[in-house]
Amino acid sequence: MSVTVLRTFAVSTGAVTGIVRDGVVDVRGIRYGFAPRGAEVGPPDVAQAAPASFPQTPGLLDALLGPALGELEQGEDAFGIRIQAPADASGAPVLLFIHGGGFTSGSPEARWYDAHDLVAASGIVLVTVGYRLGALGVLSGTGGDGSGLPVRDLDRATRWVAENIAAFGGDPAAITIAGDSAGAWFAHALSLLPWIAGRFARTLLVSMPRMAPLSGADHTERAEAFASHLAPAACDTAPVTDVLAAQRQVPPAYRGQGFPFAPAASEELPAWLGEPALSAPRLHTGSLLLVTTASEAAAFLRPQPPESFTRARLEEYVGSTFADPDAALRYAEDRVTGEETAYEALVAATTLAQFTSTAYELAAAATVPAGHVRLDVRSPLPRALAPHCFTLPFLFGDRAAWLDAPMLDGFDDELFERTRCALQDEVIAFVRGVEGSTPRWRRDDPRLLAIGSSGAAAARYDSLSLLQPLERSPR
Repeated sequence: MSVTVLRTFAVSTGAVTGIVRDGVVDVRGIRYGFAPRGAEVGPPDVAQAAPASFPQTPGLLDALLGPALGELEQGEDAFGIRIQAPADASGAPVLLFIHGGGFTSGSPEARWYDAHDLVAASGIVLVTVGYRLGALGVLSGTGGDGSGLPVRDLDRATRWVAENIAAFGGDPAAITIAGDSAGAWFAHALSLLPWIAGRFARTLLVSMPRMAPLSGADHTERAEAFASHLAPAACDTAPVTDVLAAQRQVPPAYRGQGFPFAPAASEELPAWLGEPALSAPRLHTGSLLLVTTASEAAAFLRPQPPESFTRARLEEYVGSTFADPDAALRYAEDRVTGEETAYEALVAATTLAQFTSTAYELAAAATVPAGHVRLDVRSPLPRALAPHCFTLPFLFGDRAAWLDAPMLDGFDDELFERTRCALQDEVIAFVRGVEGSTPRWRRDDPRLLAIGSSGAAAARYDSLSLLQPLERSPR
């Protein structure tokens, strides 16, 4: 019979309490800071509060992930951290994970990050952190220039972790900064910013998108579009419900042109963050692990009408994106396995342009040891393939927390366990700083670790001629 007890921890901001169940501590609602709307984050007014999320509307990928985010209370004081650690941890390596959500949704407190078994089996400490989202993050107050408050929130949150993680048995000198999607973008940025150097030992980027900070002109255009929907109110004073309603009106006008509420370029976030060949050599961490799926773009293309996928659309995309459109077309069509040929081919081409090539270029340009893991296992959900975010259930491993995720409906239990073990083995080894099965990237023989339904095996990159001279996609 499982017994749950309480344990209190003294930290720099006060005292926080968590539950201990079957050898794992779970401390929720830790507050790393506080700020009124639009202000720079400062010290928290309380050390701990109820788990919450920053104001948001349903996420773009809820049709794959399920409704977990809707279970949390929302509020503008959600500067939260969740820590899951072995009850007897001492000097344990730390995985500090930043959630994704297209810069407009997500929470470190979502049950998706329940990871009791991962923590118990691996002995690592798992930390998830939150940051301000959407217009309230990049268009209000001191964040209104577009460089945004989220990066500063994360700077403060990760500093809190570095200063306090020893109280939970973590080693502050062995922190892996990680994230998926938008969270990977932030983890990448934090691994480069010079004033943060020395805070993290390693960098783990899951489904890292090819994305530069918005240009000043793009940011201004999006800010003006948002303001027109909110008028006559202003972002700094309007009710949250009005801000979210206006925010929902903006993305349709910019479909295919990047995230409208992404941070903008600034001295703090230079434009070269979107250029792997320029950013990777600046990593101030000691090693890099990249994780992608085989069909990342299916998550974004699947909601579109099937009849919109035509060969003409595919040819137009590869023609405007790749230096060698004919080779790209062959690459994409070679990856079609079902009847929706134009759809699957466009998924393959878009995944190559936005995710696979990004991982390849980061590994190729890094001056530290680097590796790449690709998840090839497919979802049973029609047309989902191996979509963006499909790594998360296997990475954190608590299938019960994903019980209502459509992308896992009907997924075989044994295959889930094999896939979970294969992915977690690589991530745990990386966080511990030891060799796993992922090949170290070599310029003369670049390989990745492919995790398929029959297990994990090293594989060569496909079509290196496509990966290397890729032209930048219009944003």
